[in-house]
Amino acid sequence: MGEETKRVIENIPHSISSLYISIFTTMKPIVVFLLLLPMFCTAQKKDSLVCRGIIDTAKDKPEGKVTTQIKSPIKILDSAGTEVFSIMLSRESWVLSGKTYYMHILVRKGSACLDDDAPVTLVFKNGKKQKMYSVSNFNCKGEALITLNMTFGGIKKYQENAVSGLSIGTRNSHIDGTFSAENAQLFQQYLSCLAK
Repeated sequence: MGEETKRVIENIPHSISSLYISIFTTMKPIVVFLLLLPMFCTAQKKDSLVCRGIIDTAKDKPEGKVTTQIKSPIKILDSAGTEVFSIMLSRESWVLSGKTYYMHILVRKGSACLDDDAPVTLVFKNGKKQKMYSVSNFNCKGEALITLNMTFGGIKKYQENAVSGLSIGTRNSHIDGTFSAENAQLFQQYLSCLAK
């Protein structure tokens, strides 16, 4: 064997180890992603199963509308423990125009006549308030329909800040209700499921 051949053979282990290091360094983000992917998929599957148990979906093929709503209402009480409001959350999806999120509120305490633009205020635990207006027609059934802003970070606002209270302005006064810790958590969970 010539000197040239000996030098090449002696450098082979060094070249191979350099090659492995180079490949590992380049592939490291892909390897990490592949290792974490099963955990992410399991979490997504678990969330999907939870959501399936609390929401219903109906499709209207001729109109191209899909309506998704929670299966049971959130009941909001007053300080004496009497039910004040019943809240249903829903989402309407249209093939061409996107999604619209609604909060259906039914006043359960007393009789309430609500104007078509009755003010509704959500109070958050951090002290902030969000004032909205009903899009329902005038009625004395105590029904209000609110369109929730879930675009441009709207869902994040509801997920990061727990709701603590709700107030509706009636023809003659206003009605207030308080979210329990459990109901505040349900409100967030329901909105997260509807946003999926």
